[in-house]
Amino acid sequence: MLPYEGPPTANIMIVGDSVYGVDERSGRYLQGAVGETLDKLLREAGFSRNDCIVTCISRQKPPGDKLEFFFDDAKMFKPREFWQRSLNELKETIEFLQPNIIIALGA
Repeated sequence: MLPYEGPPTANIMIVGDSVYGVDERSGRYLQGAVGETLDKLLREAGFSRNDCIVTCISRQKPPGDKLEFFFDDAKMFKPREFWQRSLNELKETIEFLQPNIIIALGA
């Protein structure tokens, strides 16, 4: 998967927590029921997904679609090294693209 989808000049960035099975199978971020809801909410606000940058913190699917895999504790406060690297990559992407609005989704 690419670091992000959408036009690099978009003002809105939507960030999910991780790629899940449905995303992996489709090759796109935020698919399935989550994607349908997101698309509906964007339409109601007068936007399209094509107007936005869409990405996820982790572009790796956690085993069993369990986000807890990326953390060393049950409360998900202590990220494993992979998750921390993913966060750093996201920060670099944000700095490069400079969106005006970032919408965080997921856990």
